[in-house]
Amino acid sequence: MRTALLLIHGFLTCTDDWDVLLPHFAPLYDETVLFKQPGHERADVKPHFKDFSADSAYAALDETLKTLEGYDSVDVVGHSMGGGMAVYAAACLPNVRRVLLYAPAFRYPRPGALMRQSAQLKNYKAFAAAAEDKAFAAELEGKEALARKAFSSSVDLFFKRLLPHWSVRNIINFMRIMARARKRIDEVDCPVCVMYGELDEFLPFASVKDVLSNADSREMYFIRYGLKGHALTYMGDCGNVIADSLMFLRGENPLLRAPEKTELRSAYKLTRGEATDRIVTVAHDEQTFSVGKGGGTVRRRQVTETYSDGGVKFLKHLENFAFIKKSRGG
Repeated sequence: MRTALLLIHGFLTCTDDWDVLLPHFAPLYDETVLFKQPGHERADVKPHFKDFSADSAYAALDETLKTLEGYDSVDVVGHSMGGGMAVYAAACLPNVRRVLLYAPAFRYPRPGALMRQSAQLKNYKAFAAAAEDKAFAAELEGKEALARKAFSSSVDLFFKRLLPHWSVRNIINFMRIMARARKRIDEVDCPVCVMYGELDEFLPFASVKDVLSNADSREMYFIRYGLKGHALTYMGDCGNVIADSLMFLRGENPLLRAPEKTELRSAYKLTRGEATDRIVTVAHDEQTFSVGKGGGTVRRRQVTETYSDGGVKFLKHLENFAFIKKSRGG
């Protein structure tokens, strides 16, 4: 069976978005295709965004999809704006097997993102300070330092590479691309996995909710990382993202990967019934940290629940979910 992987990068970046992941992904496939958005170039080449528009982007993608029609199966992976175009590809190409979406940009912006980041890192550091195990506390502090370093690198990337091209024309084209992709979410019926960083600088949880609420897939996964931002695939320590991604792309259940003790990660598998019965079964694997008078406690919750409302109540749980909780008793 001949298989292919299609990788679609995001807004104002290029195929170098995949440099970290490519060595891990490519061995799984007979061919790997790096789709390049029109006018976008790698970091060492000056971009020419005059060629970039919603029409040119989708025309180029349509041509790429034609070259993939002869494969027995195609997996599609997209980041940010590329996540929207990955949804479009899955809706158009009949031989798509799985779709992996990193921070798909269906909703934006995210007001108060910097305050949320600051609060999350502050709470994580407070948990480290409350931990009685000094070796464990040192690991926690190291993770917090890595998260801050990744955020600093992300800010540097934004100001040096993205902001200079943050024109009204380019933003309008981005919005048109995502609007067109959003209309196709309900046509996606293959297994889908969405990954999201809680420290995302641009996208609210509503962007994830668009996919989980509207995709027609019977099998969906959602994995949330408490110490990662929008560039969760190529900045900072992304070994956990790679491990979860490989499990999904190999057809395995990412919930079977137990999180490290220092890791803020929640993972869910949604299994939908027939469209007429609105039954959704959700398997949770949530690791949270509790800080109280008695110190810091790692709590892991594994449970399977069934919803008859199409998952509405479950999505509210996700909206209210908190990785680090302050408890009176510790």
